Amino acid sequence: MALTLYSAKGLHRNPSVKVRKISYVIDPILFLADAAGKVRGQFSLVNGDPFIFLADAAGKQRGKFFLMNGNPVFLLADAAGKQRGTFCLVNGNPILNLSDATQKTRGEFKLLANGDPSLGLYDVEEKSRGSFYLNNGDPRLSLADASKKIRGLFCLADGDPGLNLLDATGKVRGTYALMDKGDPNLLLTDATQTIRGAFYLKKEGDPRINLCDAAGKQRGIFCLANGEPRLALADTTEKARGLFFMENGNPNLVLADAAGKTRGEFIMDGDNPKLGLADAAGETRGVFHLLNGNPSLLLADTTGLTRGEFTIDGANPRLGLVDSQGKMRGAFYLENDNPNLILGDATGKIRGWLRLMNGEPSLTLGDAMGKPLWSAP
Repeated sequence: MALTLYSAKGLHRNPSVKVRKISYVIDPILFLADAAGKVRGQFSLVNGDPFIFLADAAGKQRGKFFLMNGNPVFLLADAAGKQRGTFCLVNGNPILNLSDATQKTRGEFKLLANGDPSLGLYDVEEKSRGSFYLNNGDPRLSLADASKKIRGLFCLADGDPGLNLLDATGKVRGTYALMDKGDPNLLLTDATQTIRGAFYLKKEGDPRINLCDAAGKQRGIFCLANGEPRLALADTTEKARGLFFMENGNPNLVLADAAGKTRGEFIMDGDNPKLGLADAAGETRGVFHLLNGNPSLLLADTTGLTRGEFTIDGANPRLGLVDSQGKMRGAFYLENDNPNLILGDATGKIRGWLRLMNGEPSLTLGDAMGKPLWSAP
């Protein structure tokens, strides 16, 4: 390895030249060369400031270190000699820049004026697309689109993490955060900033989903109540119009009108399904259910009194008609596979009985006391 000192102002090698006085300062230069004699490094002073560069085997400078206005600067270059990284001090604060092959800045790591670190990411047009920094000591991550508008923000608010998603106009469209008690909360909003959906945990720890219309009215709820799932649907006035839930492990479906009155109910009564229909006054007018495994249909009047019943009694169908006083006025059924028709009066007494016996028709008429008065054959 050779060590040569040169003058930064010039060289004086001619022995016939007599130098009586040098009125300038000679800046030292130190070269480092490889076995092939190629310069691989240089250390020198430029105007009193240190300057270092490192070169590769091809002689291309790959790194530089120098002072600029008293601030240190360190540069890194690729094999083509293009600057790819810069580490320096700006106003006393360190800053690191990373560049792509076209020498466009793609990343920047620096300290802000308050001493907080900041990391910025840039696209091929050198537009800021993401930043990671501290905001009053809390970390914050933001993502931006091609127009440099922030589209996503992940940060700590009062120590709790929160994620915001924004549309192209800068309006928040989604928020995922922790509520006061540390429970997660997800909110979705439309272009008017109206909340359209919410997913969160209730104070009991059960999950709940709310769906809202464009006016912000709650139209649907899906939640757990005492560990059982429950789904509620509401109209534009936020009145519940439909409810689907589990009770004691059995599914229940309830439908209501605009006044909030239950108009339909489909439930499991034990192991038997049951369907009930009600009028506008809330009175049950019809019930269809299984009784001991047999289907049964009940029809009621406006007072809730059963007026008609159609059932299967064992293997035999049965139809009964009742008047407004609750008296049986007519019955049609099968007995031992033989049809029977019974008619009763206002007191519930049987006044007529038509049936088949051994394939032969039989008619019996009763008096006011219900005693047989006449029969044929």
